[in-house]
Amino acid sequence: MAASLEAAAQILAAAPQESLAQVNWPEAFPYAPTVRFAMAHDDANIYIRFFVDEATTAALEMEDAHDVYKDSCVEMFLMPSDDGLYYNFEFNAAGTLCYSCRPGRQGAVLAPVECHAMVKRLTSLPHEVLEECHVEGGWSLTAAIPLTALFKHGDIRSLSGRQMKMNCFKCGDALSTIHYITWHPIATQKPDYHRPEYFVAVKFE
Repeated sequence: MAASLEAAAQILAAAPQESLAQVNWPEAFPYAPTVRFAMAHDDANIYIRFFVDEATTAALEMEDAHDVYKDSCVEMFLMPSDDGLYYNFEFNAAGTLCYSCRPGRQGAVLAPVECHAMVKRLTSLPHEVLEECHVEGGWSLTAAIPLTALFKHGDIRSLSGRQMKMNCFKCGDALSTIHYITWHPIATQKPDYHRPEYFVAVKFE
């Protein structure tokens, strides 16, 4: 894989993309921005790039480990083993990150500050406060998540040939048009991303 995050972003721009197109709660939250993502990996890092085109975008949170889900937010939830624990990586449009390891909605262990710093991020928008507005042409975010950031799974030393479970999401809980869309469907009565029974298996070849 690429030697730099900038090179990874270019590779992912030309890679096959998946769409976040599932509107699971259409009566309450019908709006669906256009969101796609592409993934790649090397032996020690997962690379993901999100492409977002939405009515309005906001990025108010500038400090890691805070509530980025209220901003324009893309998320990857990753379960690396069969122990039931998963990581919820949540990024706002400016690249601010919040992530934890948890068994479900309750019981989260917030990642240490040094682990947040391990996750490298590159955004098409500057890392500065963006009040809600329309961003012409949309925005993108690329992240490199190293195995060392999986702080509850230090025994995982290689991605090659490993199977994990995941799902990806887009939200914006404090935007003018609140929305909740997913990669794979979630069959709950109200929005709830913390449902690992709806994660799907992916294999890192």
